[in-house]
Amino acid sequence: MTKAIGVDSILINRRRPGETVSYFKSLVGISVYTDDYEDFKDKYSKAIESALIRSGISRDRSIYCNYDLKTFHDTYNVAIHEYFFDKIKKHISEIHISYTVINKDAVMFAYGQREKELKHKLSKSDLDFDEILNKLNPYFPLISVWTQGKTLTQSQNEIFIDGVTVPKFEGFKRIQNLPLNIFFSGDKCNPLISTADILLYLLDLRLRKYKLLYKPENFSKALPEIADKVRVHPIGTSVFKYISPLDNSPININSYLKHPMIFLFRENSPNVTAEALESTRGFQKIYDFAFKKDGSFKFYNKNEDKGRILDGDYLVYLDEKSKNDANVFKRINKNINVISFEEIPEY
Repeated sequence: MTKAIGVDSILINRRRPGETVSYFKSLVGISVYTDDYEDFKDKYSKAIESALIRSGISRDRSIYCNYDLKTFHDTYNVAIHEYFFDKIKKHISEIHISYTVINKDAVMFAYGQREKELKHKLSKSDLDFDEILNKLNPYFPLISVWTQGKTLTQSQNEIFIDGVTVPKFEGFKRIQNLPLNIFFSGDKCNPLISTADILLYLLDLRLRKYKLLYKPENFSKALPEIADKVRVHPIGTSVFKYISPLDNSPININSYLKHPMIFLFRENSPNVTAEALESTRGFQKIYDFAFKKDGSFKFYNKNEDKGRILDGDYLVYLDEKSKNDANVFKRINKNINVISFEEIPEY
């Protein structure tokens, strides 16, 4: 049995009706633990199937992220989230919730350490409240893992996190030797990350419904079905020195990427945006393909993806131009798979 953890996060931004100024903002991360990942994948599929059937919806994909379920709200409101949680909760061994508790007058000093070493200013070094949250948002899943570092180092786990480009921070030293598996498009092709994504939304909905504030004691009240499995990690200004960015250079995540990776080549199709492609009917099959291969999906970017294409990866092309680009890599490494988008099987 493989123990595994799926991590995702969101930025909570609450405003009163008609007001533009937030009365509450916080970053919130959820880590979903399971003691048997292979079994969890099967139970996730059955939970999604059950939630869709109870809502009268036909299933058309393997993985549903929160955004997918929210598209059903006009007709089915949020019951589908509750249906899913009702079925999956018994297969979760623990849930760790990390969230920021930062005063609006707080200031974070970013890049300070590197500025002293380099003897020149890298960028704005002091960040106000909104800038702090915006800066931390892309790598808050990693910060969430950092808050659990001592627990995680005592057990063997696979840790699944959505793929992002993030700046270096001091706390990464504490987790860099953990078995991190970084998935691009993780909430669309990994069931644990998808579950974390869905539960983040459900948690916030319940806190609103029960009129509960974001406080440690209230998270278990919002999730009474698994209250004994909930662990909470508030993050305040005392840990800024560990989580603030050190410089503008990103962490090298290449050694943590989950392979096989499925790259979609579209460099020679500049008039077709990634957003336009993802909105088309049938595009979901590439995420299903990534799930079936136990890998992740990414639009290929020649600047970001140098050195990332490895044996067993799939290069998917849309037209003859992108096919030619993909075949350049195939000529160098025969163990790379080059296929057309049409060859990817439907769900």
